[in-house]
Amino acid sequence: MDPLQAFSQEWQSLVGGVAAAAQKAVEAVDLEALRNWQSEAEGEEAGATDSALVFPVDPELNGRIYLFEGKIWNLRIDAIVNTTNEIMSDRTGVSGQILQHAGPQLEEEIYQTDGCRTGECRMTRAYLLPCKKVIHTVGPRYNERYVTAAESALHYFYRNSMEMALENKLSSLALSCVYTERKGYPRREAAHIAIRTVRRFMEQFSAASRRSNSALEAGLSHVVFVVDNVKDLEIYRELLRMYFPRNRSDAQLQKENLPADVGNEKGEPVVQERQVRISAMPGHEDDPTVQEGESRRVAETETLAGKVAGADQDLKAATTIRETEHADFSSAEKELIETVDTLSRALIVLKRGQSSFLQKSSPKELQMLATGLSKVIE
Repeated sequence: MDPLQAFSQEWQSLVGGVAAAAQKAVEAVDLEALRNWQSEAEGEEAGATDSALVFPVDPELNGRIYLFEGKIWNLRIDAIVNTTNEIMSDRTGVSGQILQHAGPQLEEEIYQTDGCRTGECRMTRAYLLPCKKVIHTVGPRYNERYVTAAESALHYFYRNSMEMALENKLSSLALSCVYTERKGYPRREAAHIAIRTVRRFMEQFSAASRRSNSALEAGLSHVVFVVDNVKDLEIYRELLRMYFPRNRSDAQLQKENLPADVGNEKGEPVVQERQVRISAMPGHEDDPTVQEGESRRVAETETLAGKVAGADQDLKAATTIRETEHADFSSAEKELIETVDTLSRALIVLKRGQSSFLQKSSPKELQMLATGLSKVIE
């Protein structure tokens, strides 16, 4: 037998075995088998819409929301969201389970993808999973000195995932908890951003659906929040009552406990000092496209500043260890130095005005970025 043909047969046999094992291991859960959020109300009659509520009672909208405790890769749904790293190769936690149960073909497709930056999304086929598609995205690393940057990045993590589903006419989407212990994002704070972002997004397209009866029918219409432990289940159950109230009891909980800052009309975090600023496009301040571009730019600025600060700290720690042990830099330390050097060159580009980023940034934002990067240059 031709060696190439023999290898091909052996490979197909291997893939077939993995497929059979994966299909046997995954117990598919249909969306229809889940109880929607409205139906989980404890028999209390739905309260009338209260104009004093930031997030009014909306039974129709609540019927499109689900809270599922279980394994996201078991859902038979249009798409699930996988939180991964920037090269989409995370083999730990939920991401590792998704790769394992989807089979080697998913890893092969990922290998041909150009990676994914924080807040961005990439979509692949689901292969051996019950769902149709997998949307891969990268969650932010939490830093107390750059909370707004982390909040903005997390907001776009959720919003971009839903936008991708909508653009690809996917009607149902499952969202896992983005934060991880490694990235240090507080669970409750992350849940607030996740739920309010989904609420604002679904409000927008629910309104469009009621007017045209087509927007949601042709795209995203059902969202499932997926948790895999009791602690997250309790947090999401409590916060869903505030952002998606079903009855008078939930409405009262919202009035008493909803945070004062719930972001803008899209649920995006807002920093008050940025409300008055020099516009990059005078005369177009009310243009939604310009506003969204401005918000994304601010988030990118703060995220870059946060990365610089973290890289600076790691470099100083590595340098201290090296000087203490009188050893040469390790490969990991050299990689860190190259990263810092890349960020330093980015600052030079910004200072020379070779980027529209500079032209659109406020003096305060540029000063914040320059301060962080200057430490690295020194």
